Amino acid sequence: MKKIVATMICGLLMMQPCIPVFAVEAGQEAITDEAIIQSGLTMNDIQEAGRYYKAISESGEADSFETEYRFALAAAAMGSGDAMLWLGELYQGDKVEAAHEDNDAVATAVEWWTKAYENGQPRGYDNIGLLYQHQSVPGGGDAYGSIPLDNEKALSYFIDASDAGDTKAPRHAALCYLEGVGVEVNKEKAIEYFKLASERGDSTGTVYYADFLLTGDGVEQDVDAAIALYQGIVDTNGHDLGTCAYKLGVIYDEGNFTDADKDKAIEYYQLAIENGNQDAQNALDAM
Repeated sequence: MKKIVATMICGLLMMQPCIPVFAVEAGQEAITDEAIIQSGLTMNDIQEAGRYYKAISESGEADSFETEYRFALAAAAMGSGDAMLWLGELYQGDKVEAAHEDNDAVATAVEWWTKAYENGQPRGYDNIGLLYQHQSVPGGGDAYGSIPLDNEKALSYFIDASDAGDTKAPRHAALCYLEGVGVEVNKEKAIEYFKLASERGDSTGTVYYADFLLTGDGVEQDVDAAIALYQGIVDTNGHDLGTCAYKLGVIYDEGNFTDADKDKAIEYYQLAIENGNQDAQNALDAM
């Protein structure tokens, strides 16, 4: 589908002689974001085409980064919060050629992420929160430029992003409350945010919440619910599949929370090992 969209854009642009024809090959004239906007395509199609050229660059098939960047700019100009988030990641990850001439590319990223939040993409504020904690930004990088370490400010961004519906921000806020980062330790508040992250489909937040349910630490114990949450991540090939398979293996191996089942334990340990969990290998060796 993405290739079809990209072809559509090329075709439409070629029918307009005042607009330079797009091509990714070196030495040919690069398309401008204004030309893309004037092509008559929808914002969603433009974003899809940008992702297509992003994939081309990442595969090493061709260097089409500048085109990806132009499509992102065009979509952002049309009001796409997703594209604004994307542009912030490109700047903060030092992937934009123009960023090398910027006194602080991270500051430019923050501007784009702020606009993203204001245009319905709450992940922008979550990313800014990570900067204030000097953490890596998924899709971006490790740079934090002139942003000072300020855990209290980070938490405020996480909470705002969470209130606006972001999926990861509740987990980041929960970790602050759990570990006393930028705020006093508050396990009850942490569990509340982990639960919210789980309800929104955040895999890692779900693991944390399931851990509390399993042991009944700070919340009413519900072993069946905890096992169901771990199993859900396994069944859907979630991000934390290896971790959840290992935890299920331990549950059935030790029999502390439900009846022991060594055969099940071995199956889960093997699945965890297949997904890179070294603890599972150690546990299986011990068995």
